[in-house]
Amino acid sequence: MAQAKMGSEQNTGVLWEGLMPTDYEKEKWVEIYTQAILELEHAKITGRIGDTRTELAARVEKLREVPGLHVAELHAIDEARRILLVLEGEEGQYTAEQKSRALEEALHKLRSIAPKIQKLK
Repeated sequence: MAQAKMGSEQNTGVLWEGLMPTDYEKEKWVEIYTQAILELEHAKITGRIGDTRTELAARVEKLREVPGLHVAELHAIDEARRILLVLEGEEGQYTAEQKSRALEEALHKLRSIAPKIQKLK
């Protein structure tokens, strides 16, 4: 009996999957994710990554409410999350390098004006 019920649930899932749109490319999370991975301005990328994470979470919640398997979209969402982690790592590395460069430039400027400051004493 349990096997019959389980088979019935699987058939229902397949039925719903056939009725539900499988073309998730039009979902909002795809657009926001694409903007995040194509963002060239480092000042905006952190915000775009955050927006994408928020939209991904909202979409996963919505998929939980809608019957069906949604395997392809859930796989794409997992892949998007992995790529966002890579982007965050690269952004963090860029930010660290940028800070280091700014400190070196400031130190260079201080060294260049040090003799003038010494003369004022």
